[in-house]
Amino acid sequence: MYSEGKQQLWDQLLAEGQLFGYNFECDKEIEGFDFTYWCPEARFAIKLLDDQNPENPLTAGDKRILLAKGIKVMTITTHEVLSDYTDTEKFIIAEFTSFARTNCGT
Repeated sequence: MYSEGKQQLWDQLLAEGQLFGYNFECDKEIEGFDFTYWCPEARFAIKLLDDQNPENPLTAGDKRILLAKGIKVMTITTHEVLSDYTDTEKFIIAEFTSFARTNCGT
């Protein structure tokens, strides 16, 4: 069962190609790291951290290593999604658009 924040992001932004036609997958392991959402075409990952049971977020070094492999990672919290969904969505769209434009030619 998805948390409320995870479900909201999926339903309102990431499911069925809603984000510029790109398809995301849920709960994927990439390069040894677990991500909440993964877009293989854009090589874009989102790690959603649960405020009640926070996992250790990726370090800046981890993110640099993944970026060197062509993988962009965003880390956001459930609290950010639930407390200000509109700004969180805008932030995801901006990061995704910037990275996809550079790496996918969109």
